Amino acid sequence: MTVEFFDLARRLYAAKTGQPVLQVAAALFTVTPEAIYVDAHQDAAGKVKATVYRQGGKPVTAGGVAALRALAAAGAVMDPKGPPLQLITPDGTTLAALGQIARSASRHDDDTVRAASAVVGWWIDRAGYPGTNAVVNLLAHSRQRFLTGTLPSRERTAAYWRSEVFSVGDSVAGLAAWAARIAGGEELAMVAPIREDDAYSYRAAAERFAKGWDWTHPEPAPVAAMGLRVRCDTADLWDAALRSDRLWRHRAVHTGHVTGGEVIFANRAIFTLACPRLDSRLRVGSDVVGWSGGVDSYDKATLFYGDVQNAEAHNGTLHLTISRVPYAQRPNPGQWVTLMPAPPNERTVRMGRSRYRRLLFKGDSWIASGKTPGVRRRDVPLDVLCAAAETE
Repeated sequence: MTVEFFDLARRLYAAKTGQPVLQVAAALFTVTPEAIYVDAHQDAAGKVKATVYRQGGKPVTAGGVAALRALAAAGAVMDPKGPPLQLITPDGTTLAALGQIARSASRHDDDTVRAASAVVGWWIDRAGYPGTNAVVNLLAHSRQRFLTGTLPSRERTAAYWRSEVFSVGDSVAGLAAWAARIAGGEELAMVAPIREDDAYSYRAAAERFAKGWDWTHPEPAPVAAMGLRVRCDTADLWDAALRSDRLWRHRAVHTGHVTGGEVIFANRAIFTLACPRLDSRLRVGSDVVGWSGGVDSYDKATLFYGDVQNAEAHNGTLHLTISRVPYAQRPNPGQWVTLMPAPPNERTVRMGRSRYRRLLFKGDSWIASGKTPGVRRRDVPLDVLCAAAETE
C-alpha cells in the first residue's frame, strides 16, 4: 500500500464517521500564558488591519502603528529576562501582514512601537523553524495533526477548519478555542530542544534590541550562517520527533521511513533481517534505531542503535544487514525487528553547534572579520594525490 492509499482510507473513515481523524496522536504545540492571538488581513485599499487579543482581555482592531501599540499592550515587549512570547494566528497570511507594518516602524521614535516591531521580526524568524512554539499557525497545525473526509483543497483554508470542523467562529477570540481543540494531549517529548532554542533565540533577540540593533537590516555573515545551521538541525529533529509518535509511525511505514522484518541471520558482529517491503528508504550507511517487535512496540521495547552495512533485494524481499549494535542488544534469529532512521543525538548536535559558533565568532575567524582566508600549505594524502593525477 502506498501512502496515498493509506491517507485515502483514513479520509473515507473520517467521511463515514463525520469526525476528523488523527494523524499525530501527541500535541504538536502548547498554549503558553504569554500567547497573543492575532488575525490580520489587507483591505481592498491594501491597508493592513490587525485584531489583537489576549486571554482575559478585549480584542483590539487597529492598523499601522496603532496595531503595534495594541501588540505592545498585549505583552509584545523585548525582555531578555522574560519567557519567549507566543503568537497564535489562523494562517500564514497574518504574520506576513504584521511584517509589513513592523518593517515600516522598525526605527520609530516610540520605544514601545520599536519593541513590538522587533518582536514581530523575531516571530518572522522563528516561523522558519519547524516545531517552534513561538509561532503557531493553526491552519498548518490542523492539517498536520488531522485528516477530514473532504477534498484536500478544502483543508487548505482556515474558514473550513473554523466553521465546519471545530465550530469555533470567525472572531479572534475563536482562535483560542481552535488552539485548545488541536493542542490537546501530551506533547511530543522530543521537541523539548526546540523549545529551548525558542527561549535562547528570544533572549538573544532582546539583547540585540537593547543594543540598538535593527532587525530589518541584513544579518552579519556569522549570524546568518549560525541561523542556517540551527534551522537544518531543527528540521532533522522535527522529522524524528514526528516518527516518535505512534500514529505517524504507522503512516511512515507506507512512506518507507519505517520498515521491519524477521531476523534471518545473526552473529557477534552483525544481523540481517528480511523485510517484506522493498520500498524502504534506509540505505547503506544510514544510522538507524531499532527494537524487537512491531511498530507499536517502540515505547515498550529497549531501543538499539546501529547502521546499515548492506542492503540488497533477494527473492522479493529486502535484506538489511545491521552493524554496530552491542552484542547484548542484538536480536536473535526468528525475532521481528522494526527499524527507522535514528534521531539526531542531542549531545552531538550541541557540541557541533558549539564548535561551529566558536569558529564563526572568535576574533581570528575570517568569516567574522570579513577578510579573505589566507593560503595554507599542507601535505596532501596519497589517495587524493593519485585521484587528482593525470591519466596519461
